[in-house]
Amino acid sequence: MWDLVSLSLLFCSGLLQVQVSTPPGSTHRLKTDTIRSFTKRLQSLNQGVVHSTDVFVWHKQPCAYLEAQNVSTVFGDWTDKGHCNYLYQKLANGSLVSPPSGMRSSVPLGGIATGHVELRADGSLHEWTIMNQSPATAAKIQVFDKAFFGIRTKVSSTKNKENKLHYLQKKEEYESYQGGKVYKFNQEIHDIEQNENAIDSDETVQSFLLRTHPPKGLPGVKALVYSGSHPVSTLAAIDDRLPINVSVVAWSTYTVADMNRSHTPAIGFSFLLENPSDKTVEASVMFNMPYAVEEMQQRLHIPLPNGHENSSETLRIKEELAKLSKTFIKGQNFKQYVDKEEQSETQANSHLLSGVSSNIECMDMCTKLEFCLSWTFFEKEKSCWIFTTANLNTFNTDASSGIRSTWTPSMSSLVKCMTLDRPGTGAPHGNISICGSGDQQISVGAGNDVNALWQEFATNGAFKAPSAPQAVANGAISATVTIAPGDTVVVPLILSWYFPNRDFLDRIYGNFYTHFFDSSENVADAFYNKQNENLQSIQEMHDSFTTQESSLPIWLSDILVNSLGHIRTAMWFKDGRWRQWEAVDCTNIDSVHNDGERHIPYIMFFPESTKNKMLAWAKSQHSNGMIPEQLRWGCPINGIPGWTNPEIDIPNGRVMSDVSSMFIVYLLELYRWKNETNLLLQLYPVAKKAAQWHMSVSTKYGLPVKIQNTYDILGLQVYDLSTYNSAFHLLAMRAAEEVALVAGDKAFANECHNAYLVGQHALDIYLWNNTANYYNSYVVNVTAQEMWLEKNQGAIMTDCFYAQVLAQSVGLGSLMANDTRLSLHLDAELRINDSPYGMLVQTGRYKYPGPQQDNAIWMMGNPNWATSKMRLSENVDLCLSVAKKSLDHWRSNITDQWNVAGIEGGLGYGADGLPWGTSHYGYYMSSWHIILALTGQQANLPLGSLTYNPLTKPPYKYPVMLPGVLGTLSAETISGNEKYTLNIEFGSLQLDKLQVSGNTAPQSPLNINAGESYSWE
Repeated sequence: MWDLVSLSLLFCSGLLQVQVSTPPGSTHRLKTDTIRSFTKRLQSLNQGVVHSTDVFVWHKQPCAYLEAQNVSTVFGDWTDKGHCNYLYQKLANGSLVSPPSGMRSSVPLGGIATGHVELRADGSLHEWTIMNQSPATAAKIQVFDKAFFGIRTKVSSTKNKENKLHYLQKKEEYESYQGGKVYKFNQEIHDIEQNENAIDSDETVQSFLLRTHPPKGLPGVKALVYSGSHPVSTLAAIDDRLPINVSVVAWSTYTVADMNRSHTPAIGFSFLLENPSDKTVEASVMFNMPYAVEEMQQRLHIPLPNGHENSSETLRIKEELAKLSKTFIKGQNFKQYVDKEEQSETQANSHLLSGVSSNIECMDMCTKLEFCLSWTFFEKEKSCWIFTTANLNTFNTDASSGIRSTWTPSMSSLVKCMTLDRPGTGAPHGNISICGSGDQQISVGAGNDVNALWQEFATNGAFKAPSAPQAVANGAISATVTIAPGDTVVVPLILSWYFPNRDFLDRIYGNFYTHFFDSSENVADAFYNKQNENLQSIQEMHDSFTTQESSLPIWLSDILVNSLGHIRTAMWFKDGRWRQWEAVDCTNIDSVHNDGERHIPYIMFFPESTKNKMLAWAKSQHSNGMIPEQLRWGCPINGIPGWTNPEIDIPNGRVMSDVSSMFIVYLLELYRWKNETNLLLQLYPVAKKAAQWHMSVSTKYGLPVKIQNTYDILGLQVYDLSTYNSAFHLLAMRAAEEVALVAGDKAFANECHNAYLVGQHALDIYLWNNTANYYNSYVVNVTAQEMWLEKNQGAIMTDCFYAQVLAQSVGLGSLMANDTRLSLHLDAELRINDSPYGMLVQTGRYKYPGPQQDNAIWMMGNPNWATSKMRLSENVDLCLSVAKKSLDHWRSNITDQWNVAGIEGGLGYGADGLPWGTSHYGYYMSSWHIILALTGQQANLPLGSLTYNPLTKPPYKYPVMLPGVLGTLSAETISGNEKYTLNIEFGSLQLDKLQVSGNTAPQSPLNINAGESYSWE
C-alpha cells in the first residue's frame, strides 16, 4: 500500500517510524522500542525500486574472469572467463541499462562464516551457500525460485457490517412483536435472514507473493523497494490493492568484537504490518521453503565412496528396485546399474531408473529405498539416479536433485518450526528450519505442489499441519495477526540452519558453530531469545557511520558499511581455524597481501580473526625468513590446479614485496592499536627473520630486486626495481625498527633504520624522474638506466605508494625523504592516469590504449590516492571527490555494490568501467583508511595515548575505530569554546592521554567502557 513518493522520502530521511504492538507478557519478542528505533535510525543509504513490468536479461560482455552466476563443477574456482554474464534491465526501446540497486547483488544474510543467502530487490532469494558450499566442496545454489514470502489480508466490508447491525436490530424488534401482532418489517427481516450467510462471508481478501516476478501461476505485488546496509536488507511492497503497508526487515547477527555471537546460522525476517485505515485487518504472512527439491542442480559427485558392496547387499537392492519397478516405472525400459568391478565410481554407488515422469517421483523413490541417500532427476531423459551416498551438488539446467529428507513440525517454548531434517554424517546432512514466534498464531504445512500450498494459504491464511513427517518438496509456515486501525504489528519469522559437517576436498572438518548449537531448531531458539540484543548491536554499529549527524559523506558510509559483507567468504572450522578465500573465483586462502588490502574492518571489528591467521602465517615461515604468500593456493599456476590435497593449510606462493612486510605491519598494528604486547614478543623472532629476508633481497641496490607484488598482472617482477616494491621495503624496515625497539633489540632496530635510510636514498636515485616529476613505475635495468630513460620517459603507476597509506595509519609517518616529491607524484598520477571511472593502473609503458593489463582500473587506486593526499593536508573535498569517482560508481552507475570487483575494465575494449577481474574482492576496502586520515587518528595504547587531528572544523562527528573498540568522536562550538565528546559503543579504553586538535582531556587516567562517553572543552 506504500506509495513510492512517500516511501522514498521516509527511507531517505531515515524517519520511517512504526507503532508496534507486542502481546502482553511476551519477554522474548521484539520490543516496541527496539524495532521502532531500529527502523527509524537505520537510514537507507541506497534504494532500488523494481516493478512487475520491468524486464531483466542476461548479457555476455568481455571480462578477464569473474565469479560465475552458476557453478557446474566441484573443487575449483567459481569462474567465468573471457566473456561473463551480467544482469541488465531491458527498456521498451530495447536498450540495456543497469538494473535497480539490489538486483545484481544484495546484502549477504547469515551469521559470519555460516553461509549466506541474498534477498534481492525483486523478492527472490539468491546465492545459497548455507550447506557448507565453497570452491573446496559443493557449488552454490544461485536461486530457489519457489522460495518466497506471501501476504494475505482480510477486511470485512463496511456495508455488510452495517447491514448485519441493521438485521440484528430488526430481528430484536421482530421478536418483541410476536404473539399475533403484525410487524411491517416482516418482509425486510425475511430478506435479511435469507442473506445472513452472505453477510457473514462477504469479506475482502487479498493475497500476494512479495515478489515482482513470481513463479508461474502465482500472483505478485506491483513493485518492491529494496535497501541494504550490512547485515540488514529491507523490502517494502508498493501495491494499492493491499489495505495495509507491508515491509520486511531481514537481518543476521553481527556484533563488533564478539565473533561467537556473530557466528549464528540464521536470518531474521521481521515483517512490519501497518494498518493506516479505520478498519480492523486480519493479516497472515507466509514463508515457503522448497529445499527438498533443488531445481537446476544435480548431485553426481560422490564425496566418500563406499567401495564395493557385498553380494547380499547387492541382492537386497535389486529386490527393492524390482518392487519399485511395478509401482513407479510401470514396465518402461527399467534399467539397473549395480556394483561391478569395471564400473566407474559413480556407477558403483548409483542405480539408474528410467521412465520416471518427474523430480517428485524420483524423490519418492529415494524415500522408499532405505539405502538411498541422494538422488538426481534428468528432465529430458526422464531418468532418476539413486545414490547410496550423499553426493555434492553442481548446476545443471536439465536436472533436479535432493538429499533424503523429511519435513517435520516442532515446537519449543519460544518458537514453532517446520524443519527439514537430513540425517547423516556428510557435508549436506543436517537440518534447516523456518520458524515463527511461539506467542503468535502459527501454522505449518508441507506438500509437493507449491501452487496448492499457496491456494491453501490464500483461502485460509493458514495450513493444516501434517500428522507425520513428510518426505515432500516444500515446507511452509504462516503467522496470522489482527491489526487494529492505526496500529502496526511485528511478525518475526526465522530461517535457521545446522549443517555441522563442513568439508574441504572431501575431508570433514566441521563447523565452529557446533560448539554452540546442536540443531537448526536450537539455533532458532537462541536467535529468537537474543533478537533484541542482536538488533541493538547492529544499531550501535550503524550509528558510528550512518546517522544524519555523521560527517562521513553518504556514499562513503554506504560503501564502508556494506563492505562488511566481504566476510561472506570466511570459514570457521570446528578446530578453531579461521580462514578466508582470496575470492571464490581466485581460490587462494589468506594470501597475506590480499588480506592487507581488506584488513582494516577485520582487525578493528574482529581482531581475533587477524590474530588467528597471524599464528598460521608465522608457523609457515621459510628457513630464509620469507613468509609464504598464502596459507593455500587454489588458483591454477602454470596450468596445475591446486586441488590435490585435502589439508587446509599448505603454505606456498610467490616471492613478493608485500607479504613479509605486511606480516610485520599487522604485528605493529595489533601492538599499537590493541596493546598486544605478549603477541608481539611471541612473534618477534618471526618478524625479525622476515625483516632480515627483506634486507637479503635488497643488498644489491638497497631495494628489492625483481620480485612480485599484489599488482601481479603488471609483471613488475621482470624489472630490476619498481616503486611499489621499494615503498613496501621502506615500510618493512620502519615497522621492523619499531617492533625491535619494543622487543628490546636495539641493535637490530638500528640495523633496520640504516637499511631504511639506504632504501630511501635509493628510491630517489633510481626511480625519481626529474623530467616528468614523478616516480617511474619501474627501472628495466639499473646499470643501463640513463640510456633507457633517453628512449622512454618512464611509465607511471597508480597506487605505487600504497605502503605510505599503511605507514601513516599505524603511526610511522612519512616514508619519504621528500614529501614534496610524493605530492608531485600523486598529482601526476591523477593528471596522467585519470579516466571517467577511476585511474588507470599504469600508463606510459605502451602506446595508448595498450594491453588490458595496464589499461584497467584497480579498485585500491583512487581511495589510496585520497588517503595519501589527505595525509599531506591537501583539500579534503578534492581528495574525497577522487575516491568517490571509483567507489560511488559501483553504487550509482553499476548498482552492484555488494559485489565489487577487484578490477574494472579500462578504456576502449568493450568493458569500460565494468567489472573486469575477480568478484567480491577486497581491494576497494583499503578505503577504510580514509576514516583514519579524516580524523588524524594516532593510537599507541601501550603508552595509553590516543590523539586526533580532524581535517574538518567543528561541528563534526566521525567514527572511532580500534581493534575491538567502536564509537564516535564529535565536536561542537559552544560560546566560542570547542567541546569534544568521545562515545564508546563497543569495547573499552584505558587512556593516560586523550587529545583532539591539540586539546588534551583534563582527566588522566581515563577509563571509558561500552555505552559510556566522555566530554571536555
